[in-house]
Amino acid sequence: MRDDDPACVHRAFAEYISRVRRASTVEASTSEDARRRNAARWVSDSAPRRGHVATRIDDACALLADVSARRREDVVDAYDFTYAYAREPGARHSERGAVVACWLRIFGGAEGGDARARATVLAFIEYVEGRTDVRYVTADVWSQARHFVRCVLEYGGGLTWYDEREAWPTLFDEFVEFAKEKMASFEASSGCMDDTRDLWTPRAETPNAVSTAFDGMMIARARSGDSRKRRGVEATAMDEDDDYVNVNGLSQEFERELAVGRPPKRACSQVDVRDAGR
Repeated sequence: MRDDDPACVHRAFAEYISRVRRASTVEASTSEDARRRNAARWVSDSAPRRGHVATRIDDACALLADVSARRREDVVDAYDFTYAYAREPGARHSERGAVVACWLRIFGGAEGGDARARATVLAFIEYVEGRTDVRYVTADVWSQARHFVRCVLEYGGGLTWYDEREAWPTLFDEFVEFAKEKMASFEASSGCMDDTRDLWTPRAETPNAVSTAFDGMMIARARSGDSRKRRGVEATAMDEDDDYVNVNGLSQEFERELAVGRPPKRACSQVDVRDAGR
């Protein structure tokens, strides 16, 4: 719903929270995951929003900064709301460009970690930006990104902690493979990994109200029981207008895994808004 009032994002977020947490008799039998999916769909299709996607991103990130500063218990909800608010009406996923624009605002100047870790976060965002074969980023990848960034800042930009056997979406596996190869090549040519200034050359960090308030500790702070590992996934169809749409690299992985006789790592990584199992 088109609304030129800059405050409409606050009304939309309030309604989103109400729909997620609704405990009426009518909603009592509905799981929280289903309420989140329905609430996110309402945000994308029916919530009051200003028109252009860039404006919606500005509004959602401003709201996230406000929530981060004043109501930190709602910050994960505000992060998930941002994805739905930036998504085009009727779309199943958000376009890669919109997601990258949001991540730069949210994670681009995140506090925590050392210089190498922060450079790796920026390198991840730039990697996704450069993946022109990936048209869309799913809500699952969006949700997992805050866990990934938290782990990078907490456990290190060298990514030695990363285990591809865990339930990370394919896009993260592909970035880590790319990053480790680049780091190994850099170490072989320079003899050390102490200075990372020449390793990654993404855009400079841009601290702002969002990334400063939504720092590494807040990225890590999820609700009680919120888990990065999924107990189940929800199968989805590719876009009807394209039989070979690459959604965060999944189509390519299916062919690669099947070619060597292994089952794909997952049937699909689309879990709308929130992990399927908690």
